[in-house]
Amino acid sequence: MILSTCKKVFQSHWLLSCSVILFFIATIAFTLLPPLLFAKIIDLLSTKQNITFLLMFSYFVFFLLESISTSIRDSLLIILSQKLTHALRSKMMYHFINLDTNTITKQSPGAITSRIIQDVDTLEELFSSGIISMIADACTLISILVVLFQKASLAFYLLLLLLPVVFLFTRFTQKQMLKSEIQNRKAIADANAILPDTINNLLMIQNLQAQPFMEDAYDQTIEQSYQALQKTNFYDAIYSPIILIINALTIGILILIATNPEFTIFSMSAGNAVMCMQYISKVFGPIESIGMEIQTIQSSIAGIHRIQDFFASEEKQAFQPVSNIQTANPIISIQHLHFAYDTKEVLHDYNLEIHSGEQVTIQGRTGAGKSTLFKLILGLYKPDSGTIKVFDHDPCTFSPSIRRSIYGYVEQSFHPVRGTIKEQVSLFDSDITEKQIIHAYQIVGLWDTIQSFDQQLDTEYNNDLFSQGQKQLIAIARAIVLDPPLLLLDEITADLDTSTEQQVLLAIQNAMKDRTVISISHRTSAITGKIIEIHESASNEG
Repeated sequence: MILSTCKKVFQSHWLLSCSVILFFIATIAFTLLPPLLFAKIIDLLSTKQNITFLLMFSYFVFFLLESISTSIRDSLLIILSQKLTHALRSKMMYHFINLDTNTITKQSPGAITSRIIQDVDTLEELFSSGIISMIADACTLISILVVLFQKASLAFYLLLLLLPVVFLFTRFTQKQMLKSEIQNRKAIADANAILPDTINNLLMIQNLQAQPFMEDAYDQTIEQSYQALQKTNFYDAIYSPIILIINALTIGILILIATNPEFTIFSMSAGNAVMCMQYISKVFGPIESIGMEIQTIQSSIAGIHRIQDFFASEEKQAFQPVSNIQTANPIISIQHLHFAYDTKEVLHDYNLEIHSGEQVTIQGRTGAGKSTLFKLILGLYKPDSGTIKVFDHDPCTFSPSIRRSIYGYVEQSFHPVRGTIKEQVSLFDSDITEKQIIHAYQIVGLWDTIQSFDQQLDTEYNNDLFSQGQKQLIAIARAIVLDPPLLLLDEITADLDTSTEQQVLLAIQNAMKDRTVISISHRTSAITGKIIEIHESASNEG
């Protein structure tokens, strides 16, 4: 999935992709040319020959073009990598909304979020400062070695011996700095966790005289962070001087051997000597970059595996066309249903029939499977065995549009969306008219309140506009706006006081007219119709 997404992006942005390749080649060429031109200038000066203006101008132009092409290459890489990550995130979100609900509930929201955000960010780094940049740096390094092999064999052999040592030293330093940085981040995270704990439990800490304990805990994390930073600063401080010393020693050895009469085989002109100095200085930059890029690639591989695992998650069943849903009776038919979370069985050989117009309240102790039964009826979960039919169809195969026209589902707590009061009910569905929204608010008794706002339905929603009970009224309006024949109510008065509960129950009575209603409630005041007891891992019939 990752490779196919990348391929599509490269094909749809072929001009950008070609530009990246072109500037990669240009950057390498402009890196090689200035030292060659400078060597020519030095040789001409040493033999007292005239230097043409074109030669001098070319040197400065190519020197400038090296910086410009590098900057453009990096900018194009960032743009291309952003397009890749945008396409991948879109593909992941499309896959996410089609995931089986049971698959989603087995993962924490943080795990899913980290895959879509952090893991994809590592993939962006893989393109912008990882494998592609490493290839460019490797090509630059190889090109320099090829030129030195042809122009100054002594410099070539010196670098051939020296580069493995420099690379190993670079990787060692980078690994130690990364290790220290991870320790520092962990210490900072621990310190950030202690602070809110201290604030939230301040009264208990003062009453129990626990200040010394909290101070010691905080001091310990700060000390760990300080020690980790000291290690990072130490390796950062020694790396550059050592590389500069190696650079200077290499140039010194090169000049001593080249000017020694005993080593005439390695003698070189003044221009070639200066060229070697410039190339040697340019070698250490790619070496350091390659070391960092290897680290980026290693961290990105883990992100790629996690993204691939995400795409391997099971999707919902294919949607099927549904017709004549109003004619089916019983509306809900459950036969010999079994369902378990991993190894914990919740429903065992469960049977239930609910007919058109019935009002049913499901009761049972916590963990008996009441909310799970709702999820199964809604088609969010698939049974392990047995059958469940809603309007004579498998609810897992309902399309989103059919699902909302069939079900009205109200949860225990209202979940607002970012938008207006109108959009709290429409959920941005353009097919839902303003007339339908007003009618839904009238049924639940909230329209008069909304009319008192200056912008009425177009008022931007915020939590301070409505009480807890009124928020539940919005949830009911959202559920009935498309006049669904089946209404499911999941403990919708559990968090309300007695007076507010009566207001919500009145709205429910209005919403229940001409509908089949299934509710979950522990409060006797909220019980409607016949009661069905549900027992964990027990055979039931209703």
